[in-house]
Amino acid sequence: MEQPWTSLARSGPAAAFGAAARLRRGRLPDILGIALRWQQDGGPAELLLATTGRTTLGRRLLRPATRWTGLYSSLFPYQAGGRRLLLGALLHTPARLPATLGALAHAVEDGLVVLELLAAAPSGPWRLLGQVHLTAPARADADRPTRFNPLRRPIPGVRPASRLNDVRDAAYAAAQQVPDQPGKDPW
Repeated sequence: MEQPWTSLARSGPAAAFGAAARLRRGRLPDILGIALRWQQDGGPAELLLATTGRTTLGRRLLRPATRWTGLYSSLFPYQAGGRRLLLGALLHTPARLPATLGALAHAVEDGLVVLELLAAAPSGPWRLLGQVHLTAPARADADRPTRFNPLRRPIPGVRPASRLNDVRDAAYAAAQQVPDQPGKDPW
């Protein structure tokens, strides 16, 4: 039987971005995120993941972290092949890599960062889909921030499956407006 997430399988370049919420300063835990963008038939596809817990409930709750390693999940379910699933990743980095963007960039430049992409039924075990090896160049996007919206750039055959996504889409659109150019799509 074909798995509903086979549209995620691909080989080739992709862009990956790390983010820290910056809710707290210093060495206190923070919400960390990984954003992936790649080309699929019909255009770009995106996936956003944030640090979460590992249990059935925990994978739907944001979890502050002090290191880049650990589990990241989509929080919201997706629909694929008539089934609901959560998408996630285990981020493997050198031991005790602190949760700073600079530390992550250095590890990427050294070729030491690997993402194991995962999928799970909402209450089922995680299953390995594949791996993403992050490589250089790692660079900041402060001059021209990169905007993500997986609701507008969905993975083919894998659609967001929650009514909360209506609120999520409106929040992304509002947060990503270019201040000096109201109404212009920042993507």
